[in-house]
Amino acid sequence: MILSLSSVPSSIMRLRRLTLSFLLGTSFTASGQAFSSSPSQWRKPQITVSPEQRISLAANAIQETMNIFNQTSGQFNVDGNYVYSGVFYGQMADFDLATNGTRFKDLLMTYFLKAEALNPGFLAEFVSRLRSLASSPTYRFFFRTICLRQLQFGVMYGWAAVRAYSAYHESAFLGFAERSWGSMRLYTLSNNDVAAGKSPRKSVQVLKDCSGASLSGGTFYIRDDKSSTLSGLPTGLFLT
Repeated sequence: MILSLSSVPSSIMRLRRLTLSFLLGTSFTASGQAFSSSPSQWRKPQITVSPEQRISLAANAIQETMNIFNQTSGQFNVDGNYVYSGVFYGQMADFDLATNGTRFKDLLMTYFLKAEALNPGFLAEFVSRLRSLASSPTYRFFFRTICLRQLQFGVMYGWAAVRAYSAYHESAFLGFAERSWGSMRLYTLSNNDVAAGKSPRKSVQVLKDCSGASLSGGTFYIRDDKSSTLSGLPTGLFLT
């Protein structure tokens, strides 16, 4: 699978914006205290759209995206579909969490089962095609294509499953999250790995720190056993 920005359906991009605006503006409860407004530090902190309008806006965005979603496979029919589908799962769960509903509960249970069957443990790699400048004796400069098999997109399902568990309190969703976490744990440095300077999944030496900060807890960027590169996105998702 090759990811390019042009391959992302416009409705998916709109969904991300619309559901984000809805979720940020919807009242929620944290630590026993209810909040119904944005932080005063925001540039435009006053919310003028009613909760009913925000719910309708987000519901319409999800429905628009559902129209191009393959409900049989539980995946989008586009390049990079596995990661986009995981994000969509999380957004449906967030909608129910924010509205205290179960509209998408049964659908999500079915979709998570299909997604895990497609990639056991949600351990999916994503191929990213990059172009970089290089030089040769024949041509002063030329572009070369580099393909990297990135780890970070399978763990998106762990994040989505956590959102679903928060919304529905069903142990099955927690199980999905734990299995996704367990898969990425194989490629995340432990204290013992850092102390030993090596990982059982890699054939290269692992540094103990970066500018004085321990690398313990860092998640590898790709599965290639010769690569020791860590990445912020899978690390952040893993720690979620």
